[in-house]
Amino acid sequence: MQRKELLEMLTNEVPDFSGKNLYIWGTGNTAALYQKGLKRVSLGNIKGYCDNHPKASCFEGFKVFSPQELCCDKDAYVLLCTPQPDLILKIGTQLDAMDMQWCLIEEAILKKYSSEVMKCYDLLDDEESKRTYAKLVECRLRGAYPDTQVCESEQYFHMPQFTRRPLGKTFIDCGAFVGDSLEKYIWNQGGVFDQIIAFEPDPENFKALEVRRKRLLQEWNLAEDSVQIVQAGVGHENEEIHFERADSGLGSKFMSESSDTGNNSMVVALDDYLKEPYSFLKADIESYEYNMLLGASKGIKKWKPDLALSIYHNAVDFFSLIQLIHSMVPEYKFIVRHHLYTLAETVLYAWVE
Repeated sequence: MQRKELLEMLTNEVPDFSGKNLYIWGTGNTAALYQKGLKRVSLGNIKGYCDNHPKASCFEGFKVFSPQELCCDKDAYVLLCTPQPDLILKIGTQLDAMDMQWCLIEEAILKKYSSEVMKCYDLLDDEESKRTYAKLVECRLRGAYPDTQVCESEQYFHMPQFTRRPLGKTFIDCGAFVGDSLEKYIWNQGGVFDQIIAFEPDPENFKALEVRRKRLLQEWNLAEDSVQIVQAGVGHENEEIHFERADSGLGSKFMSESSDTGNNSMVVALDDYLKEPYSFLKADIESYEYNMLLGASKGIKKWKPDLALSIYHNAVDFFSLIQLIHSMVPEYKFIVRHHLYTLAETVLYAWVE
């Protein structure tokens, strides 16, 4: 897809919900991942949320309405918040039967902020990135999964641009999960590195991370302090936030509201926690990447580490992360690769030559 085609796609048939009462359909995982991003954009008058099977009467400070209640609002406009094509078809059919105006929340955001999307496209360093980015924008607009040609299997550690640094690196792993990325890094480095510092707030994930760390230290004959693990999340400041475990630890996330199903966890700013240079920063932290960058801005400006950041958690991250990094260090070069057959695992890679 060429630049002209992408621009036409973003500027044609733009949803018009001006003067409407906006209702976001969905109160599950995807809606939670959108909370940070929605605070960085302006869509209009968000009246509340709607769900066929709500777990509570309120979600993120908004009332949760039933579909029947929506029908009573003649100015209602629904933003459907799910990346799953089967659910889009099912709920879209329901909304059509309700004679309800609606569009995908991805379409509403990407088309309203089309100029920002195009700025990101223009910042990408190679043609493969531009093709991948444009194709993924199209998939998000249509509510479809990408084809196999977009996907690349090797993730995080196989970018040729990242091989220029000498052996002996410090790797910061934000969202370490159970240590899978940490172990891949050790293998990729042949066991030669200065230090690994891994952050993981989920208590159950952290237990598994401790087991893997112990095994890796023994198998690779590593010094005890060469791999440090920290039970905390990362953000723009040091604070304690309510934490919810989800999807067996894969989708665990911080929430703005407390509930009976989670607990509180510490969040640290990397600029406060890390006092020594680091060469590689990876983050897959459930839409907290933007906040993490704000809390790491001093270190990024000073040490210019290689970056591998997830940008797939919501449509706002899809264009805002690259622009934030570019504003911090204009010398960064950017590529985008996609690593899964759904809309998950889109990674922004950045480096300074």
